[in-house]
Amino acid sequence: MLNAAATALLTVLYLLHAAAMASGAYALGLLTGLLPPRKTAAADAGLPPALHFCLGVATGAGLLATAVAAEAALRGKFHGLVVSSLPWWSGILAAVGMGSLVRAWISERGSAAGVPTAQPLSWLHKALAAACALAAINVTLNALAPDCQMDSLWYHLSVARAWVEWDHFDAFAAVFPSNYSLLHSVLYAIALTMGDEIHCALINGLCGFVCFGSAALYARQWFGRPAAIWCW
Repeated sequence: MLNAAATALLTVLYLLHAAAMASGAYALGLLTGLLPPRKTAAADAGLPPALHFCLGVATGAGLLATAVAAEAALRGKFHGLVVSSLPWWSGILAAVGMGSLVRAWISERGSAAGVPTAQPLSWLHKALAAACALAAINVTLNALAPDCQMDSLWYHLSVARAWVEWDHFDAFAAVFPSNYSLLHSVLYAIALTMGDEIHCALINGLCGFVCFGSAALYARQWFGRPAAIWCW
């Protein structure tokens, strides 16, 4: 019973940490000015909050990885000023991101602008939505399990682990490279400096949710809810 309670608590902590990382990336995407403010986006582009959040997370994560990679490339070492300051300002960014999301949710509840006309869902669409929800839960639970597969430990995490443990940005030339993009490996390395392999798996799952979620939300905005379900 005690082990089950400790496991449940650890699961909640991992999920909260993942939510903080996502909201921090969203806040970074907003603060850079590359994304318009929430009200401007809603008025000009009609972006719903969920889609704006997905675009913000993708932009913020890419900017963070770019900043870390640029500093590491210039210094030749991975542990630089940006990485060492991450534990301090990531909490500030997470608080800003959470506050922006709450304000956007409150403002959206009081306005029906930009919301597509609701379409009735058939039994097939409801079954597909249930299958999508189960698949999302399965991906999340798999990410929370300690990874022991050679494909992950010795392939996808090899470059990120080399940067963190060797503190040399050119270490990727000495290990078997992953087919992930450079910035994805940098995000993994950042997660390893602030957590462990489970955080890397959660980031991988979050990237999938952001990509597929953005496509589904665009489909919903253009063609309605049934198209979003099929797209997801």
